Amino acid sequence: MQVKQTIFKKSVLATALLIEISTQAHGAIIAVNNDDCTLAQAIESANTDTAAGGCAAGNGDDTIELPNNSVIALTTALPPIINDVTINANNTTISRDVSAQTQFSLIQLGSSDYIANLPVLELNDVTLDGGDRAGNYGGAISTLNASLYLNDSTITNNIGGAITLTSNNTSVINNSVISNNQSSPFGLASYYGGAVSVNSGELTINSTTIADNQSNSGLGGGGIYVSNYGGAVTLNVINSTISGNSTVFDGAGIFHYDFQGLSNSAINITSSTIVNNQANDNGGGIHNELADVVVRQTIISGNTATNNGNEVNSLGGSFTLNDYNLIGLNNDDGSTGITLGATDIVPSVNNLNEIIITALSDNGGNTPTHNLLPGSPALDAISGSCALSVDQIGNNRPNDGDGDMIAACDIGAVEYTVIEDLIFIDGFDFDNN
Repeated sequence: MQVKQTIFKKSVLATALLIEISTQAHGAIIAVNNDDCTLAQAIESANTDTAAGGCAAGNGDDTIELPNNSVIALTTALPPIINDVTINANNTTISRDVSAQTQFSLIQLGSSDYIANLPVLELNDVTLDGGDRAGNYGGAISTLNASLYLNDSTITNNIGGAITLTSNNTSVINNSVISNNQSSPFGLASYYGGAVSVNSGELTINSTTIADNQSNSGLGGGGIYVSNYGGAVTLNVINSTISGNSTVFDGAGIFHYDFQGLSNSAINITSSTIVNNQANDNGGGIHNELADVVVRQTIISGNTATNNGNEVNSLGGSFTLNDYNLIGLNNDDGSTGITLGATDIVPSVNNLNEIIITALSDNGGNTPTHNLLPGSPALDAISGSCALSVDQIGNNRPNDGDGDMIAACDIGAVEYTVIEDLIFIDGFDFDNN
């Protein structure tokens, strides 16, 4: 009898625990109406699990719903998000109001109390425009001891960098556009870049276009700045386009800075397009210091640097190629510190506009991309296995792009797409011809 009672008590305890876990996991739905429930009040409700203003009280992992197609103009900073939360923006734009008197990030995630909590933010379908954060800590999004999952969003016209992930845990940027952002003015900041910066943990950038961003200060990194200052770091760039970014120093497309010779960084680039980036020092496409880099089935071409490595400048670490990459122009790989493999291609054409359409355009999907040209050396160039089964805009790989009735994968972020309606060739407003 005692055994039965014990089993019964354990069963009741387990059931109660499951109910508690289930309740916490579902959380509350907090609907912002920009009246008696503002976004600031909704974040406060989610942080404290108590009602703020007219918002529902939070309850564990909450979901904040923003009104459809609205504009939220901030005059002061929002509260930092310190609990796990999902924000469904529903095509809302969050911006810094022109009357704002202070500099602040539009979204702040995490805190210095990393032992107590490592919050996770899933942010969907938002435009973040016009943030301004001193020190390059992210005009649009600034995180500290946290994880960010950004989906289907546009991050544009921010100062102090677009997104800065400090003491990052695991973050993902997916199916988004990060464009026309810039670092703080020259001399006002020493680190971090123009668009996306990460200094520890793992960051995956998938099916995303990072274009026309500028790094005016610090060490470099117009598009992506990577450092192991906060700990070991891994960057994964998958099916993405890095185009038209610039820096006054190194690494206009991707920049890696190694802190005190730790050599504990990894960068993996797969089926991506890195073009038209301009560095005023070294490494127009990629500048690498001591990271282990693996590049697969990627275009790195038409980038420029004033000094070393128009396409790639690699100083130490390892740089693994030999998987159908296309690098350089005019029979010159334009790189220092790397060795191409037997399957890699150095094109004989003189200009980038003989490989891709140099204007970022609407080729389908949610992000602007560079379509290949008929006859491009990247077209159907992969005779081995495709690294990925789809491209940046959702086209299946492989596809017969050269009309020889044999389907083979293309190099780069986009599997060659026939544009049937040329009205949309310049459907996105980018100027990086």
